[in-house]
Amino acid sequence: MALEDYQADMERCSQCSYCRWIPLDQIKSSRFALGCPSVAYSHFHTYTARGRYLVARSLLKGRSDYTDRVRDVVFKCQACGSCDVSCKVCRYNLEPLEAILELKARLVEDGQSPRELVALIDHLHKENNSMAQPKADRGKWATGLDVKDLATEKAEVVFHAGCRFSWHPGR
Repeated sequence: MALEDYQADMERCSQCSYCRWIPLDQIKSSRFALGCPSVAYSHFHTYTARGRYLVARSLLKGRSDYTDRVRDVVFKCQACGSCDVSCKVCRYNLEPLEAILELKARLVEDGQSPRELVALIDHLHKENNSMAQPKADRGKWATGLDVKDLATEKAEVVFHAGCRFSWHPGR
């Protein structure tokens, strides 16, 4: 679905703020009441599903444009689904998680990926790793070990060290 397909949900949201909390009948202590990690971190309404609904509506209607704050609000969501569960259990049957995922997709499609990730994404395309290291150096971790070079030999068993450990300085 597209972001526009969730406009009815965005308009139906009553701003009850249940998306902030775990389902109310499950709260045993105020210490553990917040369900949404981005709300717990930011303590600001815009970081709730309702806040993101408002951001999405504003972007769709041309009332606002992409800013650093908009990117922060959208991409701080970890897509854990807490808002979705609370909305369905406590009050309505809206689809906040699906709408948020579409909002994230819209920003990426419009070239609004988080700036912190742009270099990482570029390197993934260029060198097939997230460690900002040359692809050719990937196998150097095995220097001095009695392992086969799979580029030139076949093996029955393969150990994949992964990106992080392939370039770990303590190999």
